[in-house]
Amino acid sequence: NGLNPLQLSSSSDDKSSEFTVRLGLPPLGILFEEIQPGLQKGVIVVGLVPGGKGEECQAIKVGDVLKSTSAMKFVSRSTTFDLVEVDCTVLDFDSIVSAIGSNDP
Repeated sequence: NGLNPLQLSSSSDDKSSEFTVRLGLPPLGILFEEIQPGLQKGVIVVGLVPGGKGEECQAIKVGDVLKSTSAMKFVSRSTTFDLVEVDCTVLDFDSIVSAIGSNDP
């Protein structure tokens, strides 16, 4: 279950903290929305699917911000892929969802 580590930040109870969860391959059961629609500013958790991986891990809450995730990157001139960390704070919704989805073989 080493694929798809998600690093999130939480701002609850006047404290800000970052944490990492490893949920495995999609679907993750997390509903994301752009922080600022149309801008490359990242995504925020707006819901968790009942019984989904996001809810079952008990760490992710509505309002958490996705900081980074892993993605599979095709290695040019080869038939292999590398697992890379992607900074989600500088991407739009579609790019982030594509990065998360790339972990599915």
